[in-house]
Amino acid sequence: MRKLIFVFCLVFLSIFIWADFVFATLSCTVTDGVCSGTTVFKMSSDYNAHAQKPGQSGYNWKVCCTGIDGNDCTASNKAVVLRLSGASNAHVEQNNISPANYTGNDVCLSVNSGSVSCQYEQNSCSADRVCLVSISSDTNAHVAKCSGIGAYSTKVCCTATGVSTHTLSVDVIGTGAGTVTDTGINCRTNPLDDPVGCVENYLADSTVVLTATHDVGSYFVDWSGDVPVGHETDNPLTITMDTDKSVTATFHSFCECSSNDSGGCCDGCNFCPAGKVNNGAGTCVTPDSTYYCNSSED
Repeated sequence: MRKLIFVFCLVFLSIFIWADFVFATLSCTVTDGVCSGTTVFKMSSDYNAHAQKPGQSGYNWKVCCTGIDGNDCTASNKAVVLRLSGASNAHVEQNNISPANYTGNDVCLSVNSGSVSCQYEQNSCSADRVCLVSISSDTNAHVAKCSGIGAYSTKVCCTATGVSTHTLSVDVIGTGAGTVTDTGINCRTNPLDDPVGCVENYLADSTVVLTATHDVGSYFVDWSGDVPVGHETDNPLTITMDTDKSVTATFHSFCECSSNDSGGCCDGCNFCPAGKVNNGAGTCVTPDSTYYCNSSED
């Protein structure tokens, strides 16, 4: 009997953890700013609004979601969020109205694998679902944000599982020192110092902006690896996570060379006249408030 109770508890706990993990991926907001995820559809305002398909122009407000792969209504794994009466300046209706009053202008959530679904609930969404918008009725409806002034009682509630991700691995090399950062990435000169900070998973096709910050006495050289051609010296660097990627940042140190030496950071450098420092790549440059001379390498 004790074994049965123990097994039951394990199963219950596993389901609870699985549910919490699965439903934590989808996040949606109504915004008139830049959408860093997928624009599901657009709105004329954040309340008492008409709707517009995502590819149309004219409306600034957007229903923006992360934790999905796209808004493809032809995908195998999709959910119709709402039906629109037209491509723009549209009223909306629920996807369960039969027969449908509006056809040909659905707006959707889609995932490459896993599942996605939407339903309509009163006052608030159940714990395993995320609210996208609220609507004034089941058909011929206006749309509004989920809460606050102007929100309607009927909520559009969705969930998504099995969203595709890709892994970004960052390395830092060179004679200098520095850090590469982005949301989830905080990679130092030696990855062994913080191995977790050098690897991160991102949603498929999401945009990552990497920033290289040099330490005092060092400078950023370039990026290598899975870097867009022609952007090797960009800082910040923007990449699209359409597959697993690996990027390396190179930092070199500045040092002073009073003569040709046979070691240290100035190894093999040409003579640098007074007031100049070697940049670690054989070039004499003028130091500034950040770059200083390392006299121990004279």
